[in-house]
Amino acid sequence: GITPVPADVVDGAATISITVGTDDFTTTGDRVVSVPLGTVVTVDVTAGEAQELHLHGYDVETELEAGTPASITFTADQAGLFDLESHTTEDVLLVISVEG
Repeated sequence: GITPVPADVVDGAATISITVGTDDFTTTGDRVVSVPLGTVVTVDVTAGEAQELHLHGYDVETELEAGTPASITFTADQAGLFDLESHTTEDVLLVISVEG
């Protein structure tokens, strides 16, 4: 299995940055980040092409314009593994492990 890398959590909040095609899960095969239950998580995503992003389990979606970072923010109030997926390419960009 893949060992999650803990996010830097400051005052109950964490920011995770991803560049599609550089350090996303599909490219590296191991982009799994863990956060404690209750953390307010912001995921900043940058991509070279427009994409529609969806965080499974939390049903959070956002549109991502080419070259312009987009953010998804949610409170990690469910434990488990959650995929951030591009509905445009069907690629998994990040796996978030919420540990409680």
